[in-house]
Amino acid sequence: MRNNKQEKPKRTKVIVTRALSQAKPLLKKLTESGFETFHLPTIEIRPPNDDGKDLRESIQRLEEYDWIILTSSNGAEIFLREINDRTVIDQKQIAVIGSGTEKTLKEHGFEADLIPKDFLAEGLIQAFPDIQDNGRVLLPCAAKARDFLPTALRQSGWTVDVVHAYQTCIPEQFDSFDNQKIGADCIIFTSPSTIENFITMYGVENMPPKIISIGPVTTKAIRDFNFHVDLEAKLSNIQGIVNCLLEK
Repeated sequence: MRNNKQEKPKRTKVIVTRALSQAKPLLKKLTESGFETFHLPTIEIRPPNDDGKDLRESIQRLEEYDWIILTSSNGAEIFLREINDRTVIDQKQIAVIGSGTEKTLKEHGFEADLIPKDFLAEGLIQAFPDIQDNGRVLLPCAAKARDFLPTALRQSGWTVDVVHAYQTCIPEQFDSFDNQKIGADCIIFTSPSTIENFITMYGVENMPPKIISIGPVTTKAIRDFNFHVDLEAKLSNIQGIVNCLLEK
């Protein structure tokens, strides 16, 4: 007797490599969009080597700065948690890169004065105002962050103080991973450190067949490891990643 039951279509298996603190919104959107998801964090957010000393000292001198630039939701969260006197930051101009960073700022009750349409440092430089008299910028960021932004601002005449708000490291504890057993179709990388750490943790032999990148900076890092990028998000955010997967 012939079985007329139709088999359910196989769901695409997608690996998310974001840190635990950032992964939930992306995992939720992917699951709601019909993907089978696996969380395999390849980075862990930790305090910088000075345990935040430079960051706290810069916050004590906020009156010296014309602009504060926040380039990630992690950096924004850590920076804003250290703020005791909200009146000082209310008087500052704040620029952010990315919708996630803007969301974190709003959750703390602040509004951004500048949000470039292009969610990259290059986009911020294009939108940033001309130098003011003795203009000074505070840039809390990750250790080992790209130096493009402070370099470009300094070339435009701004004085830029870079302080490390956090560092991204390989997780101290992580599960083993064998993609021959899991059979993941795609893996999402959201920063250069996510792919670098994946290779260190699991080896090139466990790379899934298709690689998705959040944007140009991550794409370059992936290609530097001699991997092909199958999809790159048009917008460097969660929705951009989901959209490019749905449109493939």
